Amino acid sequence: MEKIKERSLLYLWLPQVLVVPAALLGVLLALIPVLGWILGAALIIAPIVFSIVYNFYFYYQLSLDVDAVCEGDGYQSKSYLYVLALNSITFGIYKRYWIYRMAQRLQANAPRYGFKMMVGGREMVVLDILSTGWISAWEFVRNMNKIAKVYNQQGLPTFEGGVQ
Repeated sequence: MEKIKERSLLYLWLPQVLVVPAALLGVLLALIPVLGWILGAALIIAPIVFSIVYNFYFYYQLSLDVDAVCEGDGYQSKSYLYVLALNSITFGIYKRYWIYRMAQRLQANAPRYGFKMMVGGREMVVLDILSTGWISAWEFVRNMNKIAKVYNQQGLPTFEGGVQ
C-alpha cells in the first residue's frame, strides 16, 4: 500500500495568483527595446504555462489518489488527460461532470473511513460554478485529505455500498 500525500491548495493557487504580477512586470519590461521585449514576453508566458502544467499535474495526482482510497467500489476514474480533452470539446461541461462523479465517489466511500461527507456531487458542481472552481477545489481537497489521513494510518477498509 502506497501512502497518499496530503495536498495543499497553496501549490495549486500560487501559480495562478502570480500570473498577474508577472504579467504586469512583463508589460513594463516590454517598454524597453529588444531585451525588454524578450524578458517581458517570457514573464507573461512562463507563469501561464507553468500554471496550466501544474494544474494538470495536481488534478492528475488527485484522481490517482481518489482511485487508491476508493479501490474496490467498482468505478475507475478516467485519465485526467481524457477529462481535459473532453472538457475543451464540451466547453467546460465535462470537467463539472468529472467533479460530480469524483465527489459522489468520495461521499460513497467516506463511511469506510469513518466520515460522513455533507458535500456531494451536486453541491460540489454548484460550488464550482459559483466560485469558478476555487471553493469547490478547496472542499474537494479538504475531504480527500481527511480520507487520506485515515487511509495512510489503517490502509484500505472493506467496501460495502456503491457509487450512485
